[in-house]
Amino acid sequence: MVNLLKEKLSKKTKTKNSQKQKKEKDCSIILLNDPYTTMDFVENEILSGIFNLRKKDAKRITLAVHNNGSGIIGVFPRDTAIRKIEQVHLKAAAYEFPLKCILQEC
Repeated sequence: MVNLLKEKLSKKTKTKNSQKQKKEKDCSIILLNDPYTTMDFVENEILSGIFNLRKKDAKRITLAVHNNGSGIIGVFPRDTAIRKIEQVHLKAAAYEFPLKCILQEC
């Protein structure tokens, strides 16, 4: 009897976890170039600070955004991506930069 209950509970947990995983889609965070935000701010405060990227990767993404007008920072679960974008916008606003990121569904 106890084993049967454990088995049922285990199945319910697995079903809930798989449903949660299905709901949570991955999204790309796209950084948009603007003529006012400094590359130093993007590299150090945003990419290294908020996204915890290594300096080399932060520099590469910053240059790609500068040269191409936009660039992918990374792919994250939707909730994480939304939270990171909010952090970017708040930090940019605190420094009075118009920097923007957008969410792209994968």
